[in-house]
Amino acid sequence: MKEIKHMTMYLIFVLAFMAQPANAVLIDQGTSTLDQNTGLEWLDISLTDGSSANNALGIYAADGWSLATEAQFYTLFDTYFPLYTDPLGYGYESFYDATTIADATMFNNYFGLTVDSTTTYYSYGQYMGSDGSMKFGGWQTASTSTFTNLHRDRTLGLTVDTGHAALGVFLVRDTTPVEEPAPVVEPTPVSEPATLLLLGLGLAGLGFARRKS
Repeated sequence: MKEIKHMTMYLIFVLAFMAQPANAVLIDQGTSTLDQNTGLEWLDISLTDGSSANNALGIYAADGWSLATEAQFYTLFDTYFPLYTDPLGYGYESFYDATTIADATMFNNYFGLTVDSTTTYYSYGQYMGSDGSMKFGGWQTASTSTFTNLHRDRTLGLTVDTGHAALGVFLVRDTTPVEEPAPVVEPTPVSEPATLLLLGLGLAGLGFARRKS
């Protein structure tokens, strides 16, 4: 039975990889995931499970990680889950199609789990909302592979100093190369004696030319 479950999860992961949008590429880097679409690297939320935003930053900020913004999370979410519309305005939506389930399973594998109940798998993380409040989003899948719940814009009354047992923290860092400005070439200053020497040579040359003529 366990072998059948593992084979099912493997097939779902393969389908998820094949189903990625053509213009979107995620690279699993072990403890982080690189989104080549934006150049942002996302730390696995399983590493910050249960932490508050400030606690997570206290550990990882020195390595260049910062709290993900609403715009950054929305861009990631909307790129890979284009079917999400949240018609009821709940901040989440349930899906039962194989492609979306496979995509959510892929994200669970890439970003890590914050809850593993053997029947349901959660990958939820906090991010900074545009209004300054803490929000969370993520992906929930079932071991039966029959549905997935996508959470994009949820609130629990959390602050930067409060965590939740089922939530990690979305931390990002920009891997886009910074273009160095072209070096400014300063003109070589000519010393005053050298300037007088050049002027003298010029006048001497002019006098010689007059005598010759």
